[in-house]
Amino acid sequence: MEAKNIHYSNEKTRGLLQQKAIKELNEDPARLDEHLLHIRKWLEKQPHLSVRSDDHTLLTFLRGCKWSLQRAKEKIDYFWTIHSFLPDLYLDRDPYEETMQRILRNRVLYPLPNPVRPDGPRILYLNLKRIDFASMPLFDLIKLFLMCVDVLLQEDENFIISGMIIMYNGGDLPLSYLLQFTPDLMKKIIISLENAYPIRIKELIWMNCSSAVEKIFNHICIPLMSKKLASRLHLITEENTENAYEYVPLTFFPEELGGTNGLFPKVADDWKMKMESKKEWFLEEWKYGANEKLRPCTSKLYSEEFGMEGTFRKLNLD
Repeated sequence: MEAKNIHYSNEKTRGLLQQKAIKELNEDPARLDEHLLHIRKWLEKQPHLSVRSDDHTLLTFLRGCKWSLQRAKEKIDYFWTIHSFLPDLYLDRDPYEETMQRILRNRVLYPLPNPVRPDGPRILYLNLKRIDFASMPLFDLIKLFLMCVDVLLQEDENFIISGMIIMYNGGDLPLSYLLQFTPDLMKKIIISLENAYPIRIKELIWMNCSSAVEKIFNHICIPLMSKKLASRLHLITEENTENAYEYVPLTFFPEELGGTNGLFPKVADDWKMKMESKKEWFLEEWKYGANEKLRPCTSKLYSEEFGMEGTFRKLNLD
């Protein structure tokens, strides 16, 4: 049975998204070939980088940087440098690995089928109430989350152009799980999403937020976030559920939270198949990354952000 694709855009929706890319992302279709050629010529001068450089991937970085060539080159470098600096997160990403399979089978993490409006953002839903805390570490959940983001960047125009809304269904997490929200791990995920990925995070909504989770966000996560991202974080307690509808109308919520966005469990099972179909694509990633010994110029940019020892190299953006 063929894995189903989350991408449902028809011609009308594609037209709406293209117009949105032109208006909001400064996209200039007439100059696309010129921009792609510029980036490829730049990549030829970067001996330290081995990257995916197909048209779609490079266009995704342009869109994620609002068509700024300078920012796109910086983000491409950053993205693949992160892959090399954080191999535990970015290498050996096999959707058939035992823990990944447990998370997928438990239907913890999947995108909802309907974006918010035909040309609106995609919702990526994490139902923490379905976690087996003893066998699904937070680190592995984050690893699978980033794998989902990578697939959506490959296949979903709403996600690429209009961005994503991250929606958590929380509740009470045991102390053993709360202790896994370490400053080091939170820093890695926040810096990856904000600095490396060519994505637009429109809202970050934590439903049924407990007081313990609120303290973690206030004392660990929010200080690491940019002001823009922090302003888009909404911690919604069980008593104040309706406050979330200000950011996402109820109809776009998953069934488990009272909405009508996809039939559960079908939507989760379809996504499991999609992730499994990408196994070879994920396992190819050992080919890509950054070799700091070959980087042309020196800098402490990445070592300072990740607290790593040694002198690394600065971006060569000429």
